[in-house]
Amino acid sequence: MSKKKSNKKKNTKQNKTPKNNINTKKVVPKKVKKEEEKPKKKIKLKFTNIILALLILYIIGYFIYLFVTLPITNIYIKGNSLYNDLDIIRIAGIEKYPETFVYTSKKIKSNLLKDALIKDVKITKKSFTKVYIEIEENYPIYFDKTKNVTYLSDGTYLNDEQFDVPILNNEIPKDYFDAFLKGINKVDRDILNRVSEIKYDPDSVDEERLLLTMNDGNYAYITMKKFSALNDYVDFVKEFDNKKGILYLNSGEYFKIFE
Repeated sequence: MSKKKSNKKKNTKQNKTPKNNINTKKVVPKKVKKEEEKPKKKIKLKFTNIILALLILYIIGYFIYLFVTLPITNIYIKGNSLYNDLDIIRIAGIEKYPETFVYTSKKIKSNLLKDALIKDVKITKKSFTKVYIEIEENYPIYFDKTKNVTYLSDGTYLNDEQFDVPILNNEIPKDYFDAFLKGINKVDRDILNRVSEIKYDPDSVDEERLLLTMNDGNYAYITMKKFSALNDYVDFVKEFDNKKGILYLNSGEYFKIFE
């Protein structure tokens, strides 16, 4: 009897359906908290900071002002003989040593080129306040007695102004004027200063022949194309012990002594 009971108990235990032991929990989403926007801090400038900033700006501005208003301190000039240094400074407009940034190199050059006796100018500034002026002169080469004008090296002329230059006593034909001007420009200035008078004196051989009267009492025949031969004038004269005569440079280059 006891065995049967025990079997029943076992069967009843086996027929029982097992309970689901899985615990299902509801996932509750966490609430995402929005980051609260932080209020922007207002920058408060202190009074001392403002004063300091203004002081720095003032100092910077003051030094800029001093730099811009630097005056010309030194002026160096070369290449001038017709004008002395003070004349060049006056013509350039810088006699009062103005601000170097106001009177630019371009302005100084422009002022100088307005003068007829100045052909070209080179301006150089060093250390901002030192100005170097190099002059190329448009020097006078002869006085035309027939027109009462002084011709300059570039072919222009000045009315009623006579410098210490050779005097042309008669007129050069228009067909030969350019050759004459080109030729006389080839003569060194110190040699040209030895010429007192020029005469257009053509012959049957050469239509461009000229007769020069020299300051030392000699004469010289020359052609417009051979004007540069006059640069050896001093050496020619020395060969004849400074005796007086006529130097023929138009052909043959020989010296005829006066008897």
